[in-house]
Amino acid sequence: ITRLLHYQVADELADGRLIRVLREYEPKDLPIQLVYPHALQLSPRVRAFVEWVCPRLERGLPGLDR
Repeated sequence: ITRLLHYQVADELADGRLIRVLREYEPKDLPIQLVYPHALQLSPRVRAFVEWVCPRLERGLPGLDR
């Protein structure tokens, strides 16, 4: 038994390699936020990271709003 964040084991939960136990003791979900100055000219590195991470977060965390 271990305590991990959902996104760390999403694939394993989906395919049945892991199962959730003690659900009543799970903490409530917390939102993930990317905070950056979107009104300003973004550096190429920040833009690349945002474009890379958003689809992955959306796939790994159903119902995530940007």
